[in-house]
Amino acid sequence: RIIISRANKPLAVIIPYEDYQEQKEEREKERRLRLAASKIDKWRKKHAQQLKGLNSVEIIRKMRAER
Repeated sequence: RIIISRANKPLAVIIPYEDYQEQKEEREKERRLRLAASKIDKWRKKHAQQLKGLNSVEIIRKMRAER
């Protein structure tokens, strides 16, 4: 890694392309996870009234009983 500075203040960093690709992929993965979490929150708010009073154990038991 090479750091470019002016007046003892870092301005830029030159990194290997592989490191850049890894960082880019990590940022994209994080963006997708945030988007998924946002969609889950929207779904939860939309269906909160329908699911009121149910817990995950009851839902799973109901799904298994319907098989």
